[in-house]
Amino acid sequence: MVQVLRGTVPRVLVTDLRHFLDLSEDAPGPTRRLAEHLSNIVRAATVGDVGTAWKSALPCRRRPAHRR
Repeated sequence: MVQVLRGTVPRVLVTDLRHFLDLSEDAPGPTRRLAEHLSNIVRAATVGDVGTAWKSALPCRRRPAHRR
């Protein structure tokens, strides 16, 4: 069970990636960057063999200097 304190926002993003496919040309920049980032996460997670450890090549969007 997940508890969320009143007045706080959980740091979890749940989205349907199909909403980001075929974005219109006039989609805002932040929307395009989020779509690219989420697509890169899916691409990185599905490229390797199951059960094999791997190191992420994706930059962190939350940490200073985007450390991996």
